Amino acid sequence: MKTIDQLATVLLNTWAKKPLEELRLQAEHEKSGIALDALRLGTGQRLIIVLCATDIDQIARLEKVLEFVDDGASEDWTTFTVAHMAMRLMRNGGGLRFESLKDEYGRRSALALVAADPASVRAIETLFQMPD
Repeated sequence: MKTIDQLATVLLNTWAKKPLEELRLQAEHEKSGIALDALRLGTGQRLIIVLCATDIDQIARLEKVLEFVDDGASEDWTTFTVAHMAMRLMRNGGGLRFESLKDEYGRRSALALVAADPASVRAIETLFQMPD
Protein backbone atom coordinates (compact mmCIF):
# COMPACT_ATOMS: atom_id res chain seq x y z
CA MET A 1 0.00 0.00 0.00
CA LYS A 2 1.45 3.27 -1.06
CA THR A 3 -0.89 5.95 0.23
CA ILE A 4 -3.26 6.65 3.06
CA ASP A 5 -6.08 6.73 0.48
CA GLN A 6 -5.26 3.18 -0.58
CA LEU A 7 -5.17 2.09 3.04
CA ALA A 8 -8.53 3.77 3.70
CA THR A 9 -10.04 1.94 0.71
CA VAL A 10 -8.76 -1.41 1.97
CA LEU A 11 -10.07 -0.69 5.48
CA LEU A 12 -13.50 0.20 4.15
CA ASN A 13 -13.66 -2.84 1.89
CA THR A 14 -12.52 -5.14 4.70
CA TRP A 15 -14.34 -3.85 7.79
CA ALA A 16 -16.98 -1.26 6.78
CA LYS A 17 -19.88 -3.65 7.26
CA LYS A 18 -18.62 -5.32 10.43
CA PRO A 19 -20.03 -3.67 13.57
CA LEU A 20 -18.20 -4.17 16.85
CA GLU A 21 -21.19 -6.18 18.06
CA GLU A 22 -20.53 -8.78 15.37
CA LEU A 23 -16.90 -8.96 16.44
CA ARG A 24 -18.03 -9.34 20.07
CA LEU A 25 -20.35 -12.21 19.16
CA GLN A 26 -17.50 -13.90 17.30
CA ALA A 27 -15.33 -13.62 20.40
CA GLU A 28 -18.09 -15.08 22.59
CA HIS A 29 -18.29 -18.12 20.32
CA GLU A 30 -14.53 -18.72 20.41
CA LYS A 31 -13.27 -21.09 23.10
CA SER A 32 -10.52 -18.57 23.93
CA GLY A 33 -13.00 -15.68 24.17
CA ILE A 34 -10.99 -13.80 21.54
CA ALA A 35 -11.76 -12.90 17.94
CA LEU A 36 -8.82 -11.76 15.82
CA ASP A 37 -8.45 -10.31 12.36
CA ALA A 38 -5.53 -8.62 10.61
CA LEU A 39 -4.67 -6.63 7.55
CA ARG A 40 -1.40 -7.91 6.12
CA LEU A 41 1.13 -6.57 3.66
CA GLY A 42 2.05 -8.67 0.64
CA THR A 43 5.02 -9.95 2.67
CA GLY A 44 2.66 -11.41 5.29
CA GLN A 45 3.60 -8.83 7.91
CA ARG A 46 0.62 -7.62 9.95
CA LEU A 47 -0.07 -3.94 9.35
CA ILE A 48 -3.21 -3.72 11.50
CA ILE A 49 -4.58 -6.13 14.10
CA VAL A 50 -8.21 -6.10 15.18
CA LEU A 51 -9.03 -7.98 18.36
CA CYS A 52 -12.07 -8.42 20.56
CA ALA A 53 -11.90 -10.14 23.95
CA THR A 54 -14.94 -11.21 25.96
CA ASP A 55 -13.25 -13.65 28.34
CA ILE A 56 -12.56 -11.88 31.65
CA ASP A 57 -9.14 -13.51 32.00
CA GLN A 58 -8.12 -12.38 28.51
CA ILE A 59 -9.40 -8.86 29.20
CA ALA A 60 -7.38 -8.79 32.44
CA ARG A 61 -4.33 -10.00 30.54
CA LEU A 62 -4.68 -7.12 28.06
CA GLU A 63 -5.27 -4.61 30.86
CA LYS A 64 -2.08 -5.75 32.59
CA VAL A 65 0.08 -5.15 29.52
CA LEU A 66 -1.63 -2.16 27.91
CA GLU A 67 -2.81 0.98 29.64
CA PHE A 68 -6.46 1.60 28.77
CA VAL A 69 -7.78 5.00 29.79
CA ASP A 70 -11.50 5.46 29.20
CA ASP A 71 -12.42 8.74 27.52
CA GLY A 72 -15.96 8.67 28.88
CA ALA A 73 -17.51 8.29 25.42
CA SER A 74 -19.36 5.13 24.53
CA GLU A 75 -20.14 4.00 21.00
CA ASP A 76 -23.15 1.95 19.93
CA TRP A 77 -21.56 -1.39 19.10
CA THR A 78 -24.46 -2.34 16.81
CA THR A 79 -23.67 0.53 14.39
CA PHE A 80 -20.03 1.48 15.09
CA THR A 81 -17.91 -0.61 12.72
CA VAL A 82 -14.38 -1.92 12.87
CA ALA A 83 -13.63 0.41 9.92
CA HIS A 84 -14.86 3.43 11.93
CA MET A 85 -12.54 2.47 14.74
CA ALA A 86 -9.56 1.87 12.44
CA MET A 87 -10.13 5.11 10.52
CA ARG A 88 -10.24 7.15 13.76
CA LEU A 89 -7.01 5.53 14.80
CA MET A 90 -5.32 6.26 11.47
CA ARG A 91 -6.49 9.91 11.55
CA ASN A 92 -4.88 10.25 14.98
CA GLY A 93 -1.52 8.96 13.80
CA GLY A 94 -1.81 5.24 14.43
CA GLY A 95 -0.99 3.41 17.61
CA LEU A 96 -3.72 1.68 19.54
CA ARG A 97 -7.42 2.42 19.92
CA PHE A 98 -9.97 0.59 22.01
CA GLU A 99 -13.66 0.52 22.79
CA SER A 100 -15.13 -1.38 25.70
CA LEU A 101 -18.44 -2.47 27.14
CA LYS A 102 -18.90 -2.64 30.89
CA ASP A 103 -21.07 -4.84 33.04
CA GLU A 104 -23.35 -3.66 35.85
CA TYR A 105 -20.35 -3.55 38.21
CA GLY A 106 -18.30 -1.28 35.96
CA ARG A 107 -15.91 -4.04 34.82
CA ARG A 108 -15.07 -4.46 31.17
CA SER A 109 -17.15 -7.29 29.73
CA ALA A 110 -15.92 -6.81 26.15
CA LEU A 111 -12.83 -5.07 24.83
CA ALA A 112 -12.28 -4.32 21.14
CA LEU A 113 -9.00 -2.88 19.99
CA VAL A 114 -7.18 -1.95 16.83
CA ALA A 115 -3.38 -1.89 16.76
CA ALA A 116 -1.96 0.01 13.79
CA ASP A 117 1.65 0.91 14.40
CA PRO A 118 4.66 -1.43 14.56
CA ALA A 119 5.05 -1.23 18.36
CA SER A 120 1.35 -1.89 19.08
CA VAL A 121 1.13 -4.67 16.51
CA ARG A 122 4.25 -6.31 17.94
CA ALA A 123 2.89 -6.01 21.50
CA ILE A 124 -0.31 -7.86 20.53
CA GLU A 125 1.62 -10.45 18.50
CA THR A 126 3.93 -11.08 21.45
CA LEU A 127 1.19 -11.13 24.08
CA PHE A 128 -0.79 -13.74 22.15
CA GLN A 129 2.25 -15.56 20.72
CA MET A 130 0.98 -15.08 17.19
CA PRO A 131 3.05 -16.81 14.51
CA ASP A 132 4.37 -14.69 11.64
